[in-house]
Amino acid sequence: MTNNPTERALLARGFDSELAASIRRQGYTVESLKRADDRSLTALGLSDAQVDSLRQETRPPIPTEDLTRVLFDNRWVCCVCRDASRPIIVHHIREWSESRDHSPANLAVLCLLHHGQAHTRHQLEQNLTSSRIVQCKTDWEAQVRRKDALAIQSGTQLQADTWFYFNHLRIYELALELGIDITAQPALPAAVAAGVCQADGAVCKAAAPGSFMYADSDRVPLYVFMLELLRSVLRDAPVRNISDYLDRGVLGCLVPGDIVFVQGQHTFAPQPSTLPDVQLSQGRRSANRVVVSFVFDLREATSSSAWSMWLRGTGNVGCLLRVQRLSRAESKLHIEGTVLAIRSAYSELKERHYELHLLESGLLQMPEDDSEEDFSLFGEAN
Repeated sequence: MTNNPTERALLARGFDSELAASIRRQGYTVESLKRADDRSLTALGLSDAQVDSLRQETRPPIPTEDLTRVLFDNRWVCCVCRDASRPIIVHHIREWSESRDHSPANLAVLCLLHHGQAHTRHQLEQNLTSSRIVQCKTDWEAQVRRKDALAIQSGTQLQADTWFYFNHLRIYELALELGIDITAQPALPAAVAAGVCQADGAVCKAAAPGSFMYADSDRVPLYVFMLELLRSVLRDAPVRNISDYLDRGVLGCLVPGDIVFVQGQHTFAPQPSTLPDVQLSQGRRSANRVVVSFVFDLREATSSSAWSMWLRGTGNVGCLLRVQRLSRAESKLHIEGTVLAIRSAYSELKERHYELHLLESGLLQMPEDDSEEDFSLFGEAN
């Protein structure tokens, strides 16, 4: 994998991905391109308009966080044809000259064919209008979110004990926030009859001192109900799967309240607590100068093996989190969240096609020793 801030900078300046990759492979940076003569730029494949734009720099580049967000949310493919084999370009839905708007709402990922159609006016046939681009973008981004959520929960169809931990209260609160009718969950009557849930779906079971919630014979109706409720949440909540390739450039566009899934090697360490019998533990995943951390109560583990083994020490797991706070320290991006659920690692989550495009381009990972150009181009701060 090649790290290439140059390619990212060219995409931010309106170059298509194929040309940006070609320029990057030939060893150019944005600054060296500006110093090159016109003949060299033409030989690289730049049009006269691109040469003029590079020389004059009248339009500021798209901010990195906005660029990466729209690319990530569209799986790096055209929102119209969704053909991953085609080069793409980031298009302004309302032209920059009129809107002066670099926000993600005004950006769309198009292939070169559909980008050409968006800038062509036909008299006898309908062109690719702004309203159609907006509709295609909206539909595709919604489908992307659904694909990630379905992948996260699909493994649960095969194994009963895939999920190691449920944050019962937070899942319940999120279901209410999403407008889910909790009382309509088919597994609720059995959970109420077992005395582990109230009629409104709130979990009322408590763990015995020194033990965990799923240690007793009523663990099955509680587990089935929580699994069912979590699936309902995943069907309705926008979830961003950020496994396994964490990178501060891509994830800096997260905001508090976002729901993310993080899969990979985690460490779990006991934490002190002032509350009686609360078994606090901190979960942490660190990779590529991104640190994801959360604190949870081990008493909500779903099995004896999860309570005694999987959620202690180190393990390859997947965590569903709600982002609470983002900060930067020691050149790292720190993401603190509230964990909603923890499950075993699921191999299919590593096979998302858009991650392959991110890796091939080098856009997904920043270099370990950031150069001055990285900071000047993208405005990143430690």
